[in-house]
Amino acid sequence: MTGSMEFREDVLDSLEPVKKHEEQDVPGPEVKHLRNSISKHSELEEEETLEVVKSLIEEEYVELEEEDHDQNTEIKTLHLDEYRENTDYTKSFVLSKEDPTKLEISREFAEWLVNERGDIKTVKLDPARNSKQVWYYDQQNKVWNRGGEDKLSELLYQELPEKHSSHLEDEVETKVHRIDPITLEDTGTEEGYVAVDNGLLHVKEQELTEIQREDYLTSKIPVEYDLEATAPEKFLDFLEEVTRSQEDMKKLQEFVGYCLMTDTAKYEKALMILGPTDSGKSVFLDVIREVLGPDNIAQQSLQDLTNGKKWGLANLVGKIANIDHDLDPEAIEDIGTVKKITSGNPITVEPKWEQPYDYTPTAKHMFSANRTPSRDKEDEAFYNRWLTVVFPKSIPREEQDTKLKDKLTTDEELKKILNWGIAGYHRLENQGSFSGENGPYTTKEVWKEWGNSIERFITKYMVTRREKVRNMKNSEDYSKEDVEDVECKVHSSVAYDVYQKYATGTDMEVKSQKAFTSEVKKLRGVKKKRLRIGGKQKRGFKGVELVEDAENLVEDEIEEFGKW
Repeated sequence: MTGSMEFREDVLDSLEPVKKHEEQDVPGPEVKHLRNSISKHSELEEEETLEVVKSLIEEEYVELEEEDHDQNTEIKTLHLDEYRENTDYTKSFVLSKEDPTKLEISREFAEWLVNERGDIKTVKLDPARNSKQVWYYDQQNKVWNRGGEDKLSELLYQELPEKHSSHLEDEVETKVHRIDPITLEDTGTEEGYVAVDNGLLHVKEQELTEIQREDYLTSKIPVEYDLEATAPEKFLDFLEEVTRSQEDMKKLQEFVGYCLMTDTAKYEKALMILGPTDSGKSVFLDVIREVLGPDNIAQQSLQDLTNGKKWGLANLVGKIANIDHDLDPEAIEDIGTVKKITSGNPITVEPKWEQPYDYTPTAKHMFSANRTPSRDKEDEAFYNRWLTVVFPKSIPREEQDTKLKDKLTTDEELKKILNWGIAGYHRLENQGSFSGENGPYTTKEVWKEWGNSIERFITKYMVTRREKVRNMKNSEDYSKEDVEDVECKVHSSVAYDVYQKYATGTDMEVKSQKAFTSEVKKLRGVKKKRLRIGGKQKRGFKGVELVEDAENLVEDEIEEFGKW
């Protein structure tokens, strides 16, 4: 029953006697009785009547004894309740007496909204703070939305235009708040289920049931689930081209599956896709956005969520995922918030013009960047929250398919990608962790490699004494004496000159020498002091040096960069 059929009250009236006939212990009504009843109770022309009968049968509101039917085929079942439900049937509001008081009007109208219409409901956001909202049910999409206050006002004006006033609106809203409110925890999809376009899917059992109003869903994926859908070959070909390995493809698949879960505390990860311009990052995120549904996606940057901006966190409420392209390299000021939003810890959100309330976030976070954002503070727990995948190469403009996104977001391909994500869900649950999941140290090194110009330079063209010693110990012929003889030092002005050349030649921002010195001093075992090198005594870094032939290697990279 699709619910695409338009509701007509006269058609409903014509179905009532047919339903009574069907319920009696006599031979059932036939199709011709249905046609005649509609003609009698409505003003439809004969051709329109036949069209209504056809629609009722096609949408299974009328179930027949035989698949091949004619006017004499007996009606097996008539689904009146479903017709009311799926066609957004509601009876008009009628006052119980002719001259009611405003108090009586507000009480009766509130009861009609909540109990008879059933599409207006109060949700307690934070009982401790007495924070609440009115939500309304979107019959077509079968989800509950915020903004029920506006819907209430619209219905009040529609049903009682002569009595409508802002004061009466306030009175009705107050009465609605008292009628069987629910809490925010009562809303949303239960763990293990995903709301898709053709029902409520139990992911593990792969079984669909019909979505009910009382499920209090706040989001629904606008893609039909098809158990028979095959692998998304076009999408997989794209991923093979832009990723480095099958393991990275599995990571992405599992993260899409993770988005189908409501529990964020289970795996505590956000996804960061790093890579140069035109490497496919945006195409991947745009496709996943279409799978999960644009209405279910927040678009908040890391800085919006962590740098004290009041309303960024509020935009996560009720969303499946938060996706942000081309992340700004601006510093992340509060890494604690990153940990909270990826770990399912309660956060305080403050929507515009509303009371703040505590909320347990369920949205999963996906970001892409050419450069990782800088971090004012960082620790092992911060890097442990990140699943990082690199799309390593730019695709030349002449080789790019300008219609690729359209090809990857057809209805059929999206069904296949949804199944691909569900397969990732199952593998993630079976493994208990993501494929090829790196530890915090490795993640930190990858972030530095794709960081600001100083981080990139240090990662590529400087080496610490600790690193040299570790490399020596990994070789077969090292000795203790060799380790003791290892010395790393470089004059700070020499290192900064090579850095300037690198940053300028690769079109990155050149940071000050003060910023360069500050970043180098963060390396473990590195100190700044006066050093004698090559007969000259100047300020420099002890415990780190430029890699062998650094200047020539920088020139090679600049030359390669110029080709793009």
